[in-house]
Amino acid sequence: MIPWTPTTALTETPWGPTQTKVEIAPGLVHVTTSRHGGFAVFDERWAALLAMFPTLVSFTGAGWLEEDCDWALAVLAWPDLFSPRVVYNACRTALHRTDGCMSEAWQASDHGRRITAIADAFAATVVDQWETGGMSAPVDGHPKGSWAVHLTRNGERKVLVFPAYPTKQFYPDAEIAALPVAA
Repeated sequence: MIPWTPTTALTETPWGPTQTKVEIAPGLVHVTTSRHGGFAVFDERWAALLAMFPTLVSFTGAGWLEEDCDWALAVLAWPDLFSPRVVYNACRTALHRTDGCMSEAWQASDHGRRITAIADAFAATVVDQWETGGMSAPVDGHPKGSWAVHLTRNGERKVLVFPAYPTKQFYPDAEIAALPVAA
């Protein structure tokens, strides 16, 4: 893979030409391309990220956090830039990293405990809600544009047909009750 260093213009990324770019904060820009995306992390922030996560192995290389797994480290480093739901998802994602960034020592640090508290507080607000998972075209007989959505809650699973692509990650029972179960 060709190493790319983020430039101020951000016209190119490791994933191809930039389609969108949104500055989250100075030195941290979310970028998308036709194929992929993630965060461009400029020098000062990159140094701070490496200081916090010295075992970081970026999938794309220095200065980039791709959207599949690496993105979570930007959220864990600067949680105040993101919603509690995003912090919650970042914790879930980062726990599966093989480079040990979310080590026991990091989790026990003041910063790590603060992140965990944010994630735990969010989790408490959705504990009884259904979380969306895999999605596909529904079985025959359902309206065009509807989606068969796999949902989980506390180990329980079901598939429901949503009339349109789900717009949220979590749904309470009242919203789910109106949707037909896919055959």
